[in-house]
Amino acid sequence: MNIHIFGHSSCHSGIRQNRAPTFTDILAEKYSIPSENIVATTNGSEERILYLLKKAKNVDLVIIFHSNIGSNFVPTLSRDFSPHTPEKRHWIFQEEAFKSFTYIKNPDLSNQEKLPVDYKEFELAYDLYMKYFHTTDLSKNRYYGTLIQIDQYITAKKIPAIHCILPNQLPSWFKFTSGIVDTELSEPCFGKGEYAGSYQLDNNGITLAGNRYIAAKLSEYIEQLKS
Repeated sequence: MNIHIFGHSSCHSGIRQNRAPTFTDILAEKYSIPSENIVATTNGSEERILYLLKKAKNVDLVIIFHSNIGSNFVPTLSRDFSPHTPEKRHWIFQEEAFKSFTYIKNPDLSNQEKLPVDYKEFELAYDLYMKYFHTTDLSKNRYYGTLIQIDQYITAKKIPAIHCILPNQLPSWFKFTSGIVDTELSEPCFGKGEYAGSYQLDNNGITLAGNRYIAAKLSEYIEQLKS
């Protein structure tokens, strides 16, 4: 079974960082999921999930940890960015971190050229984006529109799916037409509930017990969809 996992930072691996295995590590070992089938993006946006889901090939089952409302898709980088306020700037924009970043010059072409990111230029561009092109309502509309497209795409392709999403990320007028919907497993991903951990101690911000619990619950869902 060719399983794909899409999500945010909580879907990161722990083993590759010499830390305890995360729930994606546990599932990868149990179901032989290759690393390229696990998309874990820092501040991952809903639009990135749709963007990469549509590019995925031979998907037998998909697990999606839906993003937080407001995260901005940066298609030329390997990470996305949350809307920033002056008090958050010190950790959202870290010049030292940008030294390891590259951006894809031509993301729509096959011969993708990767170039260093100019920290000052990117910071200015993002400040101008937030000034002229961002509002909270617009972010919600883009998120909800993308959520609908993901659901319709999975339904149209008849892909078995597991959606992990918080209740407050769902508009009252929306109902999934595809797969299994879980509204609890995402809690620790956003610092909620008994399994919320720390990124200083846990590679994906979830406790060891939490990672084991999430993996076990997702395994139940996978077996349910397989049968």
